[in-house]
Amino acid sequence: MEGALRWQTTIQWMEAVLPALQDMGTLLFCCWVAVLVPMSIFRRAHPLIARILRVSSLYMGGVCWWQALIVTWHLLGSFAVSVGLLCAGIGVVPMALFATGVRGQWDPFRDLAISAILTLVPRIVAKFIAKRQEKLQLPATIGSYYSSDFSVW
Repeated sequence: MEGALRWQTTIQWMEAVLPALQDMGTLLFCCWVAVLVPMSIFRRAHPLIARILRVSSLYMGGVCWWQALIVTWHLLGSFAVSVGLLCAGIGVVPMALFATGVRGQWDPFRDLAISAILTLVPRIVAKFIAKRQEKLQLPATIGSYYSSDFSVW
């Protein structure tokens, strides 16, 4: 009984913190659009943009996982949360998507789907930018051209 009360207390605390985490996620998305998109004009900024997208997508994934754990707890119970955590920890996300879809709770389903998309798409974009940067590998320093460079010795 004491273990169930600890779970319930933890879930209540997580529910209290979730709106702040979601607000920070919204702010992070706005920074992606307002800062990283204009920075993408400059090729030298591409490695930095890829790194920022990779790291910040981890935060979005954390928010997605946090919300999915709460939804799974409320819709499927502690056993489903335990099974989801045993599936490398991320099993709660598909369980929450499945539970909200089956029960017709479209608002939480939409929120979970958007946060999952905002976790995966930036990582894909970062990978694309990194691969493109490798193909276009520009020289780090441009050499100087002297007359001795063109002579045959």
